[in-house]
Amino acid sequence: PPVIRGYPPRNVAGLLHTVRLAPVATSTTRMRQGCDGGSSTGDVHESLNLASLLSLPIVFVIENNRYAYSTPMSEQFAAGTELWQRAAGYGIEGCAMDATDPEASARTLAAAIAKVRATSRPMLVEAHTLRLRGHAAYDTCDYLQPGEAEAFFARDPLPRFRARLVAAGHAAKLDALDAELNAFIEAGIKASLAIARPEPAGMEADVYAPPAPALPWKPEPAAPAQLNLAQACNAALRKILTERPESVVLGQDIGKYGGAFKVTDGLLKQFGRGRVFNTPLAESACTGYAIGLAVNGHRPIEEFQFADFATEAVTQLALNAATLHFRSGAACPLVLRLPCGGGLTFGSFHSQELETLFLSLPGFKALYPSTPQDAFDAMLAAYEDTNPVILFEHKALYRRGRQPVAWNPNYREVWSPRQLRQGDFATFVTYGEMVHVAGEVCDFLAEEYEHSFDLFDLRCLSPLKLDAIAASLA
Repeated sequence: PPVIRGYPPRNVAGLLHTVRLAPVATSTTRMRQGCDGGSSTGDVHESLNLASLLSLPIVFVIENNRYAYSTPMSEQFAAGTELWQRAAGYGIEGCAMDATDPEASARTLAAAIAKVRATSRPMLVEAHTLRLRGHAAYDTCDYLQPGEAEAFFARDPLPRFRARLVAAGHAAKLDALDAELNAFIEAGIKASLAIARPEPAGMEADVYAPPAPALPWKPEPAAPAQLNLAQACNAALRKILTERPESVVLGQDIGKYGGAFKVTDGLLKQFGRGRVFNTPLAESACTGYAIGLAVNGHRPIEEFQFADFATEAVTQLALNAATLHFRSGAACPLVLRLPCGGGLTFGSFHSQELETLFLSLPGFKALYPSTPQDAFDAMLAAYEDTNPVILFEHKALYRRGRQPVAWNPNYREVWSPRQLRQGDFATFVTYGEMVHVAGEVCDFLAEEYEHSFDLFDLRCLSPLKLDAIAASLA
């Protein structure tokens, strides 16, 4: 079974949970390493809680070299703080180890991995190590105390360990390993230097993962049903969960309660907690967890209770989900549902429209339906896309009347604007709730002033397709 490191801790949780959700279970342990400074971030604490809650077999390792870049431990934590003891706050086991002893470190980590595999419970290990180099190539280390760097090098375990191996008769093998590693590094440097520096031209082509073919949806429901927008979203989620075994729905209060706006009502009862589950009030960890699911074979749909709360997950959204394909070439098929908008007396922290914030970040696609049918179509279109798609759902539209909703074979047209009215006086372009307001304005101006307008509902906010609008303005 593999031990994998290098992903942020919240992504590791999702990566590992995909193994449990897979049809064939395998024994897998993940190892996530971080530093003493990074252990103060909220993401780390959210991830420890999530891993404990879900009983995920992860070994979290904090490499404590007593500095966060230039900030010493005395300016990071209260005196006497032992980072491994934080494990108790999350109901998991923790321990410390001396990383300057290679053999003892190997034994400690082997025991931790074996225990995590046996118990399927996470564990926190604090590895006390040395600051032998600066944080980065340009780090002068002039913040170290006099004699501190020399003391670190005096305790460097590798020269001593090598001497012991040589004394035990392994000199030839060590020399062979050195030669192999030096040749590999030299080859890597030469290959890197031979690659031309990237040019801006054409880079935008890598912002999104390549388009995926349409999924083989069943042409259901065939008979139209009178639904409001919230019910149309629910019907689309039910269709996805029924027809797509890789789908999961997660978010705050979406289980038995059915979500703050009842969009997920009844889904837990029908599909079970393995497919529809509540998450802690920890948007960053849970979004990172969803990203981990997405890159390892699942297609998660995450509901934020209110769009405003997505600001708690900006690191995950901006630095991981949106840029994942551009950075690594990996697809991230993830739907992020954001109930947004005001006018319903929810107050300023529950009423924001955040499309201008999130769509200034390259890598996101976004749909903003204004009708129940478009909401149904948008959910399917967003789900089958291979990129992170934000689905903005204006709360005032959830129960603004009912319209017939049914399977639409042209559901992918929701990625393009729809022309609602034709005229010759001016062009109106809008989206979301304002589509209904703009329609009323057009009717008023037509009746009072005999002016007619081209009215467009954008529907898709990113990537914009403006050919029809440009033609209207020509």
